[in-house]
Order: sequence, then structure tokens, then C-alpha cells
Amino acid sequence: MYSVLTTGEDPYVTTLTLPEGTVSPRAVVLAFEYFCPDGLNHFEVFFGPPIRGGNSAKGGPLPPSEVWRPAALNLKTLADGKWGGPARQFRLDFGSLPGVQLQLRNLHFREPNPEELAEAENARALLKSKENDASAIRAYLEREYSAWIAAVRIDGESLTIEGRAEADGEAELHLAELQMHEEPWRTGPRSNTTPLQTGPDGGFRVVLPRYQAGHDRLFSRWQLVRKKYGTEAAASHARHATELPGAEISGPPQQPRKTKNGMGGVTLNPIAGELQELGGEHVTINIVLNSFFRSGAGPDTIPYEFEGHSYALAKNALAGIDRTLLFFGNFAEVSAIPLVGMPKNALDRSLLNHPEARAPGVYAMPNLTTPEGVHAYRAALAFLAKRYAGGPYGRITHWILHNEVDQAFAWTNMGEQPMDIIMDHYVRSMRLAYLSARQFSPSAKVFISLTHHWTAPEGTSLQHYRPKEMLDRLADYSRLEGDFEWGVAYHPYPQGLFQAATWNDKRPSFSFDSPYITPKNIEVLDAYLHRQPLLYRGEKLRTVLLSEQGFHSKDYSPESQQLQAAALVYTWHKIRPLSTIEAFHNHRWIDNQGEGGLLPGLRTLPDAAKPFGERKSGWSVYQALDTPGEESASAFAKEIIGVTDFAQIPYRGPIPEHLETK
Repeated sequence: MYSVLTTGEDPYVTTLTLPEGTVSPRAVVLAFEYFCPDGLNHFEVFFGPPIRGGNSAKGGPLPPSEVWRPAALNLKTLADGKWGGPARQFRLDFGSLPGVQLQLRNLHFREPNPEELAEAENARALLKSKENDASAIRAYLEREYSAWIAAVRIDGESLTIEGRAEADGEAELHLAELQMHEEPWRTGPRSNTTPLQTGPDGGFRVVLPRYQAGHDRLFSRWQLVRKKYGTEAAASHARHATELPGAEISGPPQQPRKTKNGMGGVTLNPIAGELQELGGEHVTINIVLNSFFRSGAGPDTIPYEFEGHSYALAKNALAGIDRTLLFFGNFAEVSAIPLVGMPKNALDRSLLNHPEARAPGVYAMPNLTTPEGVHAYRAALAFLAKRYAGGPYGRITHWILHNEVDQAFAWTNMGEQPMDIIMDHYVRSMRLAYLSARQFSPSAKVFISLTHHWTAPEGTSLQHYRPKEMLDRLADYSRLEGDFEWGVAYHPYPQGLFQAATWNDKRPSFSFDSPYITPKNIEVLDAYLHRQPLLYRGEKLRTVLLSEQGFHSKDYSPESQQLQAAALVYTWHKIRPLSTIEAFHNHRWIDNQGEGGLLPGLRTLPDAAKPFGERKSGWSVYQALDTPGEESASAFAKEIIGVTDFAQIPYRGPIPEHLETK
């Protein structure tokens, strides 16, 4: 294994010259595995000898990865006709940013395997098809239609649709009912349309039964179409139900929280009670849907009927979720992260997995491409929403969908996709979760999960995207297809995950086009969400959960632990005055060997003598925040941060649209 820390603006390493015949002429693929939480903004391989400009294979960015991730570069196809191989010397260029920590292992050359050869044949046609779909999505969102649906209301057993359409004497106006797997931006006839009559002023009001043939039309969306000379064309954007019936509150009312102190990704273990001692009033819990939800009966399952379909629930997994929710719900507000486990192979795929999900993704996007996939996903969400609405099994108040969607290839995988296609799918997933939860909990919210990259990386990618663009796109869907109460689950780690002193971050700026949003410039996120286009229904601020972030202690020396604790103090003074931020879910509670060397926990790595590690300095400092003991517990941090008064930490200056250049 090789460990690399980049320095300067052009970091690279050059290999020794290999003896002739070392590499086969057919071995043109450089393969390796890497671990790099920050990712590389560019990875390029020069070949020789001699090493010179032009003789290189441009691999593009290496996406951030907090797991060992395989990579393979076909130097011949990426060299723009310059490959004359076999080469015997190489220079690996690690982007243009200093301070990036990268680990590499298993570097070797090999021939393209059959799968790669087949993929190369199909890649061009598939990419063209996806680019066409992405263009159609953008055109749909940018188009101004002469007709529109103004409201879709659910009231008891009925559904009311209201809107307006300008007259077109040669075309018939129809109302189309679309299921969640149907895409309103596609051309061609809709599967279920009904003629629609408008009044003299073009207005219309249609009242329909909410339930039809066992289907709850709360989960339908509606679109106007015009039929003319045997053809059919969209006449409006699609519209979801936004006026929903009030749900009965189960169990005791929610209690207001006194602190933003929280913990991310918690599990129930013998020392779980110390989270209450720590003062945490917010927790996130991962719920892998296909860990408890089954499409068919099996060992240790119980039957589950949903809208005429039979599913099954794994008893042991469900009991574990019950115990976890009941325990933490006694003292904390619970945010659940519904995840879809990645299939290990083709036979392991379930109805819940998106058909293009594949390794090296850790989790998958849910399958919303077929009626069966949508129904299974709705069934799983409905079960959770009803069971955990505040009754005897506990309460989920916030639903975070799913994990770091801007890094979808790793954390919400549906294969390589343009951003437009990812967001079209993801917004539907958010909407389904929202509608499911609001049936049983009138204050439930859903959240988009994003990393700290904001406007980074530059360029176009089919694997990772810019959070700012995704947030703007979500706002577009809300404006055009009906607003719903979503928030932002942001992960503002320091710029470099291995560098706890986030106040020294170089790339974050106090402008809306900052490459990163870290604790240093977290005010940018708050300011951005105060903008009119981002408000819920134009008047209410969206909620922000800082749902995953922490600070690395490079070792367990007193100095490293004090630096980590100071970063917590610094961040607390940053977020305390910001009105959008509801909670800070620290990552992690206990250090874990599986994080590539990151040690952000408030407890050390476990060992045989201490199965839950031991408390670091940051534990007691975090406990003291928002208590009378905060001032004395955090005074040490001033010297480390470089301030004489904590009032110097929050940024109070202007935040322009763009960074001024001198």
C-alpha cells in the first residue's frame, strides 16, 4: 500500500523505468484501489520514456471515497491517439490541490477484461441515450406552458384538482394521471387520460375519488395534455398533491429541543445510555430497507399486506429497529436515513434496487423505474412511517434521503448518470417518502443529503455532482410540480477530512460560488437558504440538519485530542446564531477501523480490554456545550483557534453571489 500527501499545485510521482518486456503490449489497463475522502479533482497518467507533455491519459477526477474503491484506466483509449505502448515509465499526477491524503494499493497492469470490452462497445450509444434524456428533462423544467395545474388537494376520500388552460380550438384537453414510474418529460401518449372541460375563463375544477382499484391516488401526479390530429403533447408540468389531510398525532406531543447537540449513525449497545449523559437531543439512525423488507416469505419472516400485494418482514431485523427507536426516542429527536443495500450480485437484487446499481456503490438508489419497484418502495416506507409515527414503537420526525446524493456513485448508486437523471429519480424518492410520512405525522419532513463540496468539482461527471446545482434543481421541481416541506441534511466536514483545524481551510470563501462549505464558511449555507427561491412556499425557512461531520484526531496524544475538541468549540460558535440549523449530528461516537485511518470519534478505537474505546478530551467538551459549564470547558480553545474572544468566530460580513477577483 502507498500513502500520498499532495503538496503544491502540481503534485505527482514518477516511477523508475521498467525493464523491457515487463508489461505486455496488450496490458493497457492500469488498475488499482484507492481511499481518498477528499477525492482528486483530476488524475492523469503520463507515459514514456520520455515523460513529456501530450503523452498522457486523462482519467478525469477520482471521486471522493471513504471506502477502498477500485479504479481502472484504459491508457490506450484515454490517450487521445498518443498511445504507442507498451510504456515502461509513468508519472502519476494527483490533481492540482495540496493537502489531499490518498492511499493506493494493488497497482498493476492488465489486459481489458471481457466486461470492459463489451462495455466499451455499448458505452457510446448508452451515453448518447442518457444525454438525450437529460436534455429532455432540462427542456421540461425550463418550458413555460400555457396551461397549468394550480393545486391538487386531498380531503378525506376525495381528490380535487384545479387549474387553468388557454383555449385551443383544434386540440382536445385531457387530464393525465401518472404513476411515479412514469416520466412527464417524455414524449408520447400517456397511459391514463380523461377529457377535460374548462370554463369560459379557462379554469377547471375536477373532483375524483382518492382510491381507485386499491391504489391511493395521493401518490399519483397529474398533467395536462393536448390531443390533436392523433398526436399527444404535454400542456403543463406535472403536479403532485400538496394539500394533504391532517394526520392524527400518535403518542405524546413532541418536546422542543434545548440544544443542537446530536450524534450520527448511532446503534444500540451496552453503553448507549451515555449519549443521554453526553447531552445529545438529536440522533440519526440508518435503516437499510432490504434488511427487514422482503418481496417474499422466508425464514424468520412475518407477512405484510399492502394495497393487495403480499410482502414479508424479517422479525429479528424489525425487532432491532424497534428497540433502537424506543431507546433513543425517549430523549432525542430521531432522524432516520432509509438506505437500499447494494446487491452483492445479480441474484441478490431485490425489487428495491435500481436496475443499474452496481459496485463499487455502497448503497443503491431505490428502483422507481417499474410499477413493481415503486410499489415495493412505497410499501416499505408506509410500514416505517405508520409504525414510527409516535406510538408504542417510537417516532421518526425527519427522513434523510438517502446518503450524499452528490456522491451518488458511492453512496446512492444507480450507475453512471447525468445529474439531470439522478435528480429526476431522487426527487421522486423524496416525494414518496414525504407523502408516506405525512399520512401519519403532520410535521414530518424530508431532507436532501449533501456533502461539503458545494460548487466543486468543476466540469461534468456521470458519478458525482455539485450540491449547489442539486439544491437549485430541487427548488425548481418544488416550484413547478408543487412545493413540499423538505430540508437540507448537510455534511460540512473540514476541507480535508484529515485536518481538524477547519479554520485554516483555504478553499472555502464567503460567497455563493464557494467551492466548499465547511465549518469555516457555514454561514454561506444559511444565507443561501434565506433566498426567496429556496423558501418553503415562498415564506418559510427550510430546516438544516448538519447530519454527518466530525474532526479527525491524527493520534491519541493530548495535543491531537485538544485540537479535535477545539474544532468542536469553533463549529459550535459558528452554528449557534444561524436560524436554519436545527441540529449538529457529530460523526462519530466511537472510532472505527473501517474509515481508512480517520479517527473522528469522541471515543478511541475499541480493543479487547476496552470494547468501546475510552473517552477523548472532546467527549467532555462536547458534553459541556450549551450548558453552564461551557465557558470553562472551552476556554482552552481560544489559543488553538487563534482568537481572544469567541465572538470573533462567527462571520458577519456580506455574502455576494460571486467571489470578487482582484
